[in-house]
Amino acid sequence: MILEFGSKGHYVRAWQRIVGVHYSKVDGLFGTNTDMLTRRWQTARGVEADGVIGPATSEALSRYLQD
Repeated sequence: MILEFGSKGHYVRAWQRIVGVHYSKVDGLFGTNTDMLTRRWQTARGVEADGVIGPATSEALSRYLQD
């Protein structure tokens, strides 16, 4: 599954919690704020900061969750 700007749903909601969207703003909509936080998260983990949660970001997320 790929999440990107414009995606909606519970997977986006879960991702928003991971990247630090304020709890009152977690809405399941991958908008501007989620995109910015996604790129910041990707940069911090050495992933291309493209704002897309695809294979490379998913792999980095797996490593992050194991730590």
